[in-house]
Amino acid sequence: MAICDSNAILSSSEKSGGLSKGKRCPHFGDFVDFSELHDLGFSRPLFTWHRGFLFEKLDRDLGNEAWISNFPNCMVSHLPKIKSDHHLLLLVLNLNIALLRERPFRFLAGWVEHSDFDYFLKKNWKYSGNISNSLGKLAHHLNEWNKIFYGNITTRKRDLIKRIANIQKRSDFSSSYRFNQVDLSLH
Repeated sequence: MAICDSNAILSSSEKSGGLSKGKRCPHFGDFVDFSELHDLGFSRPLFTWHRGFLFEKLDRDLGNEAWISNFPNCMVSHLPKIKSDHHLLLLVLNLNIALLRERPFRFLAGWVEHSDFDYFLKKNWKYSGNISNSLGKLAHHLNEWNKIFYGNITTRKRDLIKRIANIQKRSDFSSSYRFNQVDLSLH
């Protein structure tokens, strides 16, 4: 299995825009064919790289028959671009796994910096003779306190990433549309 920035396309459908017509890179294409590698599939935009009016699928996920047999439900997502002209690739090995337990408690080091943390700790730490039960109650109070003072950071982060992705889609579509209009007017 390989996830890579190949800097090469395997078919003309993996390119849009630019001055030259998209052609398969013969060396990379021959390597993929000789190694009997297959695209694992993906979700979200077709093109993983773009600059100006040029869009290409340069980042890819490839696996052989053994990989596909062992991970038949794997899926690759093209994540939003943050500080690069490439989309990040996220590999999920098994889409059928469901966690039935609650998420484990995580103590966030930033909590101790909050001006009310010392007061909160004095008010909510009560040793009941059983350290596990006492820590469990404190963890519950900490989670509630975190929601009040910080909100759900994970949800806010996920929402911001969705907003960035939507802005990029509009920007990519707008760039592609402007290029196609210019391209049509040249003919």
